[in-house]
Amino acid sequence: EIKRAFLNSKFFVALFIGFFITGYHFVQYVYPIRFTGRSVFYSWIGAATYTMQSFILFLLLPIIVAIPFGDSLFKDQRSGYIKNVCIRTDKKMYLQAKYIATFVSGGAVFVLPLLINLLCTACVLPSLIPDPLDFASAISPVCIGYRLFFTHPYLYIFIFLAIDFIFAGLLATIAITSTEYVEYRVMTLLTPFILYFAVYSLLNILGVPLYAPVYFLNPGLERNNLIEFVIGLVILVVLGPGHYFIKAKKSEVYE
Repeated sequence: EIKRAFLNSKFFVALFIGFFITGYHFVQYVYPIRFTGRSVFYSWIGAATYTMQSFILFLLLPIIVAIPFGDSLFKDQRSGYIKNVCIRTDKKMYLQAKYIATFVSGGAVFVLPLLINLLCTACVLPSLIPDPLDFASAISPVCIGYRLFFTHPYLYIFIFLAIDFIFAGLLATIAITSTEYVEYRVMTLLTPFILYFAVYSLLNILGVPLYAPVYFLNPGLERNNLIEFVIGLVILVVLGPGHYFIKAKKSEVYE
């Protein structure tokens, strides 16, 4: 299943979308300031939260991560592929492999464009340690890892990329979880985005938009604290692996 997830055209389509957005950011905001001496930690797409590309990338996160393998369970079920596989192997192993492949491909397809943007930015801008007194960063004392960012910024970024990988992977698995409830393949791909955007819209209505994952998953945002990550993680675990494996054992959809 891992091989099917990574060696298919949809994985590369999703990668292209991510690379296009992060590449556009690099060309428009990073390359033109290559001789100014501005630090990489203020300029890569995960720090330049004021840019259109940064917002769009994190807004489209659930669509990008679902593209590679989010509809694979739907296709396997409708084509009868599951029955053929389960004749040769245990259904539990198939479902676990499907989940892992969806999770890993979803996490990778989102984090890789971020990582490449960071590396490209580091190639043209200096890695100057951020100074909390110059107010060039939106990161404030309420953010997770505030002190770490101003002492070991690369470590801070890589920890954040690991967090984004986990959240992206979990969002991707919501797509396969939705297989039981939707009748059209495209809806499996859109379900993570619908839920994601519904949360974003609701929090905007309530006047607390920064609690939405479109914001708190961004490494350079002015506010991201532990409570948002814990709540978001719990919700995604319940909707993703928790729901997936419980319903998979009971439903004929997976037979």
